[in-house]
Amino acid sequence: MALLRQPKNAAELARFTDLRSVRANATRWSSTSAMIDRYMEIRDVSMHVTTVGDHVPRGAACRHVQALHAKLFELDRVCKKLQDLARIMSEVRAMFDAVFAKHPTMPFYLSGNADIVHPKAFETAAVKHERGTDHSLDKERAIASFREAQEADMAGQNEDDEEGFAS
Repeated sequence: MALLRQPKNAAELARFTDLRSVRANATRWSSTSAMIDRYMEIRDVSMHVTTVGDHVPRGAACRHVQALHAKLFELDRVCKKLQDLARIMSEVRAMFDAVFAKHPTMPFYLSGNADIVHPKAFETAAVKHERGTDHSLDKERAIASFREAQEADMAGQNEDDEEGFAS
């Protein structure tokens, strides 16, 4: 695609199509998707540009690019759906779970405890609240850990009282 941006190659490509190559944008992953989309549209025409024809992927490399295009198209659709203002956190988590099922490497990047989630406890609590499972523990189980900690503190204080301060 970079070769098609050079003036002579771009002029020769313009003889065959009105489409131009797309530059990658480092801050937007969707620009990669747009670049691959454009490649898929102009790959046959770009073969006619003599200096570029030798660099166009063929065979297995072309099939790899086509498979990448299909995956990026799916992920781009999910990205567009996530931008809807009416989307709630539990729907987002459900979309991410569907992406995890289809792409096993994604949980590292999109799970509830991934590096991009800040703060992790808030995201978990928000999903539980929207699903209606935030009150899943009964009151006794919820405060049991606090009672155990309090009882341990009380036991420690009683031992200190028996031994005295300077013993």
